[in-house]
Amino acid sequence: VSDQKPLGSWSVKQGQIITCPAVCNFQTGEYIVVHDNKLSAEVCRILSVQGTEPLVLFKEGAVRGLEALLAEPQQKIETVISDEEVI
Repeated sequence: VSDQKPLGSWSVKQGQIITCPAVCNFQTGEYIVVHDNKLSAEVCRILSVQGTEPLVLFKEGAVRGLEALLAEPQQKIETVISDEEVI
């Protein structure tokens, strides 16, 4: 709709790349975005549903809650899907 206005904005530094779509964390009212795969494994997508904690889906198939990742950002992320499978 053409008359909508953005709720907020952010910028990335030169050379940074946003590596998955931004979503709203309904628990905090903030937006979440991953840049340069800045987690311990490549992020496929962040999923956010009202009333629950956002979930992070990794390209290797693992899923983690956002709070657990923020508490321990360099935790080992296991491979769940085989090399032939793609999300």
